[in-house]
Amino acid sequence: MQIREHLLRGLAPQEVGRVTSTSTTTVYRVLKAMPWVDSNYRRRVKQASERAKQDWQSLKDERPNSTQTQLRLRASATFAQLYRHERQWLRHATPAATRRARLPRRRPRIPLAALTHSVRDAERILDTAEGPPARKSAYRLRLMLGVSEYALNSSLARTSRGGFTQSRDEHVTDRIAWVARGQRSVQLKEWRVARAAKLRQSTVRQLKTRRLDELNTRKNEQRNSLSRDKNPT
Repeated sequence: MQIREHLLRGLAPQEVGRVTSTSTTTVYRVLKAMPWVDSNYRRRVKQASERAKQDWQSLKDERPNSTQTQLRLRASATFAQLYRHERQWLRHATPAATRRARLPRRRPRIPLAALTHSVRDAERILDTAEGPPARKSAYRLRLMLGVSEYALNSSLARTSRGGFTQSRDEHVTDRIAWVARGQRSVQLKEWRVARAAKLRQSTVRQLKTRRLDELNTRKNEQRNSLSRDKNPT
């Protein structure tokens, strides 16, 4: 209460701190909670802000085509005063420059065509390579072409490299089919197929289970559709 009374009388914050034996920071905090008090500090801030407004306006008149950043570099102290105490006025007095929309960059057709042919060549190399088939993925394609992920995604559409992507089940199926082509006359057991395809036996078993589940689901759907056709409601 004593701090507020001294501030209302017009004493400076430093004098109020000495009289009440409190820190100047505390006095300024109390002063901030009393916006109606016309203290000496606020009068000095208001006078400095008015001078800064005049200086900024005159600088704008001298350089009408300059941006706010260019004006700030020429009058950093004036800008700091306005930005701290008169930010709303500064925003209206110096509107931000509108940014021009960037046109999308068009890549030349010849490198794109060469990159598309390279994707096809990479797919052909993997198909004719010896040993178990390697999984086709965007990561392996980038390694074979020697390009970054950004270059690949920005240059080629997904349709252009769609044949070079495989799901996990497709990859496992290709490896099992590769083993079957090499052993046509012999019925291999599950663990031998997994070893020849360089897969886990659990992976082969899980794929077989999913395929059987899908087959049973299709059979049930066909059976239900036939029963509905025979017994229409």
